[in-house]
Amino acid sequence: MKINEILVCVDIESNGPVAGMHSMLAFGAVAFDQEGNIYSEFERNLFPVDGLGEHLETMKWWEKQQEAWSLLQQDRVTPLIAMQEFADWLAKLPGQPVLVSHPASFDYSFMHWYSFQYLGGVSFHIAGLDIPSYAMAVLGVPYTQAKRKFWPKYLNDVSSSHTHLPIDDARGHAQAFCNLIKLRNHKFLSS
Repeated sequence: MKINEILVCVDIESNGPVAGMHSMLAFGAVAFDQEGNIYSEFERNLFPVDGLGEHLETMKWWEKQQEAWSLLQQDRVTPLIAMQEFADWLAKLPGQPVLVSHPASFDYSFMHWYSFQYLGGVSFHIAGLDIPSYAMAVLGVPYTQAKRKFWPKYLNDVSSSHTHLPIDDARGHAQAFCNLIKLRNHKFLSS
């Protein structure tokens, strides 16, 4: 029995590193297949969660990202509305959504926490696919050398710049992930 999956690359921005202690400021999602065809995109800017704090070092970093910070303050919605709209968007995709992130341990943890906090569960596959882990296997490098900044240039040849706006970053990660899939398929067929 073939399960129809749709990959959903998610990128989030936050005011700290720990879901449940810090707030997600925005997230972007790109639904695509392994060939790189994009089916749909979703993005929301969020108000911080009442009662959650800010991480000092993260906020110092944001002070150096004024353009992105300014854009993340526009058109914000409550986390509840954002997660409800995201669940509705996921439900319309042509297959079971599987979240993909770079790194999944960060982006997925926020999406997972927000999904349970505001929806009582998740509308996507319960685990997230980590792009650096996949790169580690395809490139044969240690995990600490598997982030995109260490990849060969041709694998990072993507049309979307890394701007710290979640939709831009999600597009770039999705395109780079597809480049990795193509490399893996080429290696597999060549052996």
